[in-house]
Amino acid sequence: MSVGNVVDKNQVDFLSGQISRTVDAWAPDALKFKAWLDTMTEDDLTKPPFNYEPMDVAVLKSAFNDLSLLANIYLGKDVITEARDLGTFSRRLAGLYV
Repeated sequence: MSVGNVVDKNQVDFLSGQISRTVDAWAPDALKFKAWLDTMTEDDLTKPPFNYEPMDVAVLKSAFNDLSLLANIYLGKDVITEARDLGTFSRRLAGLYV
């Protein structure tokens, strides 16, 4: 008997299905948020009710430029020909690797 979480078919099926559903929902949501964000100027985002600093606006917009590209690649609407890290700015939004 193993210690801890036993990995079996049910757990693999559940986790793989959960991840797949999350990504499938995430891609359109990222594109919708990017479309809204594109309507907002830096000036809009640095004033109430948002009150972001200009550098924060740049990170936010950069993150969603990358995330929208990733979403479009996932949806088969775009390609990337040169390898690059599409998570650089989104990890900053998540508070990781700062």
